[in-house]
Parts: sequence; C-alpha cells; structure tokens
Amino acid sequence: MNVFFENIIALDKEWFCRLNIPHTGFLDNFMMRFTATEVWLPFFALIIYVLVKNARRDSIFIIIALLLIVLLADQISSSIFKPLFERLRPSHDSTMESCVHLVNGYRGGRYGFVSSHAANTMGIALFTSLLFRYTPYSLCVIVWTLINCYTRIYLGVHFPLDLIGGAMVGLLSAGVIYWIWWKFIKTKSTFPLHFDKKYLHLLSVSILLTTVVIAVI
Repeated sequence: MNVFFENIIALDKEWFCRLNIPHTGFLDNFMMRFTATEVWLPFFALIIYVLVKNARRDSIFIIIALLLIVLLADQISSSIFKPLFERLRPSHDSTMESCVHLVNGYRGGRYGFVSSHAANTMGIALFTSLLFRYTPYSLCVIVWTLINCYTRIYLGVHFPLDLIGGAMVGLLSAGVIYWIWWKFIKTKSTFPLHFDKKYLHLLSVSILLTTVVIAVI
C-alpha cells in the first residue's frame, strides 16, 4: 500500500513539473490577476443581483446557501485537511526547488492539500449551475473554475492532487447544501424558480469580459 501511495505522489510531482514549466511574462501577469479573489468581486456581486432580481424572497435563502458552501469548503480545506495531512506546497518543498517556477516571489501558505481555491470555485460553480440550469453559463463557469485551478499549478503553489482534492471538497459541499436547500428550505409557492435568460447571459458574458480585461491590462 505504501508503494502505491509513493507512486501516486511521484506521478503527482511529475505532472506538476510538466505543467509548471511553460512561463512567459504575459502568463505570469495573467495568472496572478486571474487567481486574485478581488478581481472577481464584480462577478460575485452580479450573481447576487441576478438572484435578487429573479428569485425575490427566495434569494436570501439562496445567498445564505452560497455563503455556507464557501464557508464549508474553505473550512474543510484549511482547518481540517491541511493541518491533518501537512503536505508542503511545491513552493515550500525543498525537493522541488529545481522544478518550481515562482511568480513575483509568491509562495502561499505552508501546506497545500487540499486547495481552498479549487474547493471554493468548484462549490460556487456546481451550486449556481444546478440553480440556473443554463448551459452557456455552466460552460463558462466550469472553464472559469478550471483556469482558476491551473493558475495554482502555474504559480507553483499547488500540486495537481491538491486541486483534485479541493474540487472534490467543493463538489461535496455544494451538493450537500443544494440538497438541504432543495429538500427543506425552498419556498413551494415560488418554486420552480425561473431565471430570465438575459440575466444568465449577462453572467456568462461577465466571465468572458473579465477574462479579456485581465489579459489586456
């Protein structure tokens, strides 16, 4: 069993080295900006606006559910998994020094399993996709999540398994909260919810537009 896990870890490190290598000045700037939470605050505010505009009195329960998903995913990642496994990030692992390319000296915290970024973005993506059920938005937010995950490898602060583990935490957190909301909290008088496609289209465009702005500034 130990040999099996050692092989998995070795493979994880090998793939990290392959994915962390291609660096350019443009990508350094793009990845640093894309992974910054504050850059996406307008997108998060737009989600709340769409909820209030379409779900009305149900919006408060949905917003609370979203906040609980982020809180749950973040706490499971940061307060349980990271101190439990104590797996060093690539940026703090002395055995990875010859392989890791860092950007602007950014190293992140000491431990990286599992990724809070992956957990939070995947949780938001799954919950809102289940809620809106609008394919263009779902595709955009999934790509947004995947790029967010890759930025963590590019910046040298997470191994691929950190991100896979984080994504699983996010999926589980969103799935549990969505089930609770669906089963016990949704208001029967206003359900099913109907979201105007023009607002969902606006959300999709906001992801694409923000990505373009990040790329050109």
